[in-house]
Amino acid sequence: MSDKDHKDEKSLKESFFGCLADGCTVVSCLSILLLIMTILSVPTILLVF
Repeated sequence: MSDKDHKDEKSLKESFFGCLADGCTVVSCLSILLLIMTILSVPTILLVF
């Protein structure tokens, strides 16, 4: 179980850094950035409201 979780985390990191290094499709890069921004903005939204 933990091996699978570690593998998923590793593949996610590889996908992100591979995107930056190889210049994969713009759509996938933007979707990753949008996901990160969404996660970071949630606490801010909760604090505002």
